[in-house]
Amino acid sequence: MDGTLGRGALLNATAAGRSAVEQSDASALKVALPGVTDTLARVLGGLDVPSTLWGISVASADNTAQINAWLAYCNTYRVPCRLVGATSGAYRACGIVIPGPDTILIGPGSASATLLTATVGCAQDFITVPAVASTNTRGLRMPTIRDIVIDCRGYQNTAGHCISLPEDTINSYGTGIQIFNAYIDYAPKTGIYVGKNRGSGVLNNVMVYHYGETGLTLDGASDWNCLASNFSGNLPNNNFAFAGVWIKAGANSTFIQCRSYQNLYGLRSEYASTSTPFTWISGDLSANTRNGAFIDSGNFTQAPVISGTRFTNNSLEATNTYSDIVVSRNTGAIITGNIFMKSGSTISKYLIETVTPTGPIVASGNSFNATQPSYMPYGTAVSNDFPNVPIPATDSGFTSSVGTGSYVNRWSTAGGFGANAAGQYTTALGRQVTAQVNHSVALGAYSYARRAGLAYSNAVFSTAGDTQVMAVDLLNGITTDGSTAVRLTSDMQTAGASNTFNVVENNKKLVLSGIRIVASDPASTDFAVWDVDLVAITRGTTAASVSIAAYTPVVTAKARTGALSGLNPPSIAADTTLGGLAVAATGIAGTTLHWSFSARTVELK
Repeated sequence: MDGTLGRGALLNATAAGRSAVEQSDASALKVALPGVTDTLARVLGGLDVPSTLWGISVASADNTAQINAWLAYCNTYRVPCRLVGATSGAYRACGIVIPGPDTILIGPGSASATLLTATVGCAQDFITVPAVASTNTRGLRMPTIRDIVIDCRGYQNTAGHCISLPEDTINSYGTGIQIFNAYIDYAPKTGIYVGKNRGSGVLNNVMVYHYGETGLTLDGASDWNCLASNFSGNLPNNNFAFAGVWIKAGANSTFIQCRSYQNLYGLRSEYASTSTPFTWISGDLSANTRNGAFIDSGNFTQAPVISGTRFTNNSLEATNTYSDIVVSRNTGAIITGNIFMKSGSTISKYLIETVTPTGPIVASGNSFNATQPSYMPYGTAVSNDFPNVPIPATDSGFTSSVGTGSYVNRWSTAGGFGANAAGQYTTALGRQVTAQVNHSVALGAYSYARRAGLAYSNAVFSTAGDTQVMAVDLLNGITTDGSTAVRLTSDMQTAGASNTFNVVENNKKLVLSGIRIVASDPASTDFAVWDVDLVAITRGTTAASVSIAAYTPVVTAKARTGALSGLNPPSIAADTTLGGLAVAATGIAGTTLHWSFSARTVELK
């Protein structure tokens, strides 16, 4: 008998029956209906059926058959099945089947010691929710599991799922499941697996932990809603699962206040379709060994959304290797209002990284940890041929680049096609430009800043930088006496490969013009200025072959005041060790002088 019809009949029967239904009192129902069993009385009253009334109350090596018969009975009469406290081991099973869309399985709550436990050696999915064997699913309720703890650690089958919704091969949009207030632990493969065409499911306050591969896999399922749920793949021996949430196909699933941590990937989407795979709002994608989120759109225009989410301490596998968010082969991703933080020992490679995109993404309103700016090294987007990503205002970087070795360092900025801001505090804007060393700037097309200056080019013969102008070239130094020559360099450190005028390619020429040398006494108003019209240096096949070509440079004193009126200009000579130009200054005894050497340099091969 249908439980709903039985309840209605009782309401229209005796006063005792009506009172029993209103008070959900099965004992009173038995009195109202003499000769009716406890179970049938509850069914007739539309009440739940406790597992103890079905004889599932004592320990057993495997109670699967009894549990499945109990669930089938509840489904037939459309009343809930309720697990109640029982002897440890009473709920051992393997291959539980949710028999239909009207099934409601209620547990005693996540704090209870009453568990649904996988039988030792179980070699199939622990709970299966079959697809409806009908082409008419309209009006059917989704099955429901709530207030329950599921422990799958007894598995032998490493490919098994704790809860499995296999593909619906009849309906293109079949039914899902509702899971509320559940704790799902130690799935050998997937905590919750949802196959193709199993649409419109709900997860609310579901904790999925210690799974072998993924916490939730949507494999062609659409319109799922996840609320306030956690996915943690922290396995024994400090191992990590593949992904907390893996969207392999499907569309329009929504995650609100969900967390995914201690996986290789907190969220991974791999779906080649024009459909938007997901919206992730106000959650946490942190403490994952690789990426907080990895989105691959398969070269389709999609608009996945990540908003209001915290990213902290990703790239645990190797610092400065994996990004918090990766957007791959995508046009239209929306990344807004997120916060990126750092509190552990590792840092992410980038905050937002795009890889081989098909068009622009939108990133706006994201914030970075202002209390620890030294830990926020990277900004948004790498390999973005069509950047539409605003540059963050402070303590971060932005790059749009392609090709091997395009790594952005602290507080660097790049934009354009193939721009590579490779040094710290560098800027690279244009096409295939590289700012290689700290504090350098590369602009235009194919320029290559190998020292701290501003490189510009608009063409290339064969390799980047083989024709370019160093529009700003600046060397600096400090002298404190009148006997020690000090080598001027861009960073005032020991002369090396990247802080002096070195010719790094064979048969290349450096022509310096508009040279101005200035010495200044920081303790007075005295200064000295010299000009040099032109210096040309060439390199053969080795550093030792570098020479000053064509003439000996002439230094012209333009102004010398006070105590610096007799100061000698720096010496200019070929450096056959590093393969470049050596500029060295000697000051005045007992006086600290600051020196600068600036030039406009043409580099040509």
